[in-house]
Amino acid sequence: MDRYEDGDWSPPVELAAGPAPVRRVTWSEEVGEAICGRLAAGESLMAICRDEGMPHHSSVREWGWRRPAFGEALLAAMRAARLRRRRAD
Repeated sequence: MDRYEDGDWSPPVELAAGPAPVRRVTWSEEVGEAICGRLAAGESLMAICRDEGMPHHSSVREWGWRRPAFGEALLAAMRAARLRRRRAD
């Protein structure tokens, strides 16, 4: 017997929950500074972007392309982290 034939018309839980919510984080100086600071401290962009309130990593890269000053800050933060790791080795 099909589960819907017995009068239970509620969808299974996994269907009722729907897709994961979409995160929309818009550009702000505060978010940009937080990302650069964490990158410079050695965190990966992917790890940073998994946190609540952070944009998707592709958004961060797009922000870097569209905002040259932020793009330069991203590169500087990544270089600082790389240099710190090399000195630690």
